[in-house]
Amino acid sequence: MKKPILILMLVCFSLMFGSAGMALEVDFNGEYYIEGIYNSNPNLADTDLAQYYRQMRLRVQTEFKVHENLKLTTRFDALEKVWNTSDSAFFQSNDEENIDFDRAYMTIISKIGLFQLGRQEGVTWGTTWADDEDDTDRFKYVLPLDAAGGKLIFALIAEKTTDNDTDPTITSGKDNDKYYFG
Repeated sequence: MKKPILILMLVCFSLMFGSAGMALEVDFNGEYYIEGIYNSNPNLADTDLAQYYRQMRLRVQTEFKVHENLKLTTRFDALEKVWNTSDSAFFQSNDEENIDFDRAYMTIISKIGLFQLGRQEGVTWGTTWADDEDDTDRFKYVLPLDAAGGKLIFALIAEKTTDNDTDPTITSGKDNDKYYFG
């Protein structure tokens, strides 16, 4: 699954960068937050020491629009840290990296449907409440049908959620691949 997606991404990049005379539009959006907890008296005793925790994150999503039917979307987190440490705010490990790329995928709109190829939001199963989301290597094909006034959509999704092969010399097929049809 990884090799076909990589080959398709290389083809898309070569088409994107090989096209002469096309304008490039770039859109940025994202968020920056600081959050924390300060507890000055956790046990309501005079000898209690204050406890505090603060963290921050800058998340930036960019969309490079090469053509109205071709765009590259990336998302990265920067400065995702617990204050006064080098620890990551979410993984509680010694993380000296400053920028962590989460997603990068191409969106191609063609006459036969929409294709999204690359690392994108995956493992979603339905509602926004209690949905389990992760970044996965994914191929998505979407085709709106003329039936029901264009509100009927055909979709195929293939994604690799984890790579469980521990020995690179043996292809045991222990990967966690998921396939959706809807």
